[in-house]
Amino acid sequence: MISPADNDHHMVVLGITGASGAIYGIRTAEVLKELGFELYIIITDEGMRVLSMEVPDWEKRLKSVANDVHSIKSADRYISGSTSPYMLLVAPCTINTLIKVALGISDNNLLRTIQVCIKEGVPIGLLVREMPWPPQAFKAAHDLSIIGVKVVPASPPLYGDVESIHSLIDNVVGRFLKVMGIENDLYKKWR
Repeated sequence: MISPADNDHHMVVLGITGASGAIYGIRTAEVLKELGFELYIIITDEGMRVLSMEVPDWEKRLKSVANDVHSIKSADRYISGSTSPYMLLVAPCTINTLIKVALGISDNNLLRTIQVCIKEGVPIGLLVREMPWPPQAFKAAHDLSIIGVKVVPASPPLYGDVESIHSLIDNVVGRFLKVMGIENDLYKKWR
């Protein structure tokens, strides 16, 4: 499993898009920081709106754990292969982002960063939060999985003595990070 000690280059870029479930992005950022990763965050305009609606103290929480937090307009640092991160995660990820990534559309700096990471072979994980999925999303998820992008639906399990919404969120974040090869203890293993 991946840890910062295993690799000198442990910069993770985290994208936060406008899907409901902004807390998934915040918890992912907090856990990555706890695990010792260098963290850079790109937030779309819609992501900022949802963060403001769902998590009143989002800005303080993200700035306390990230090396840098960028709006979609200022996040041009990562759109070159010469500054590719160790890993790129998007949590939460909208269906719109999922489909655009699969189609190779890069009409903002987060999408450009994802396309650079695809061409550079950087591990990518998309924690898709929306439902239901239109047919185009299933095709996009299929096409991306073939090239190694991990498409993970945010589906919290209801077993394991779930005690609170916080434990459900941590369960999803923990499983997402595990899929990406990052060991953590945020969730109880089955049995």
